[in-house]
Amino acid sequence: MSPKRNLAQARAAFAPLFFILTCPAPSVAQELLDVAYVSGGAEKQRLDLYLPQALDVPKPVVLLVHGGSLWSGDRKDSPWPRRVCEAFAAEGVACAATSYRLYPQVDWPAPAQDVAAAFAWLHSNVASYGGDPRRIVLVGHSSGCLLSTLVASNPSLLAPHGLGPSDVFGVVAIGCRLDETPPDTTGVSAERVAQAFAAGGTYENFGSLDNLRSYYPMTHLGAHVPPFLALMRRGNGLSRRFSKMPPRTWGSPVTAG
Repeated sequence: MSPKRNLAQARAAFAPLFFILTCPAPSVAQELLDVAYVSGGAEKQRLDLYLPQALDVPKPVVLLVHGGSLWSGDRKDSPWPRRVCEAFAAEGVACAATSYRLYPQVDWPAPAQDVAAAFAWLHSNVASYGGDPRRIVLVGHSSGCLLSTLVASNPSLLAPHGLGPSDVFGVVAIGCRLDETPPDTTGVSAERVAQAFAAGGTYENFGSLDNLRSYYPMTHLGAHVPPFLALMRRGNGLSRRFSKMPPRTWGSPVTAG
């Protein structure tokens, strides 16, 4: 795929994001609330789907993932997920705001698996509501930014659903640390490592070092990652380090212009 096509694809996918930052949100044509994206799943495994007025042609789709450090948060905790989705719908984009299970009720990688399941539900069902399953963009903030990034970069998350990163049209990652790497255990005794993953340890929600490594997007980089827009605060050290990464580290290069 050529860089020009990548740029056009990314602009088409991400343009509505800038609308929602500047315009008030009007009403939408249809709301589907509390949709279970896992059959017989938990209360947190639900999403709200907001549809645009005109559904004459298949519409692009946004999957909005809230933050909360994996310990708190929900799509219904504040009005912003609804307002964001309403604004997308006003621009002709279907939008689903999803919740996911949290610590300490679950351990890693359950939150990421839930977001992958929500994506898979949309991919399988959104065409019935006028959406285009080939154009689903993940938009996440804070821990939702992390989860969105992982779903689009770690093939093992979508694989159980018969999908992969190539089925993600794009990612908008807002305000999360994308350049961190797993802790270096060189020279650390096996006993100390085991303590870190035991109950009460620093990494008790991960259970093992291999499981912890899967938490870091840097371990999943490659050309398989779809078009990607990272929004970070100017002057942040993380922003400076991330901006130095070669474009192909995150898949197809996209140049802002």
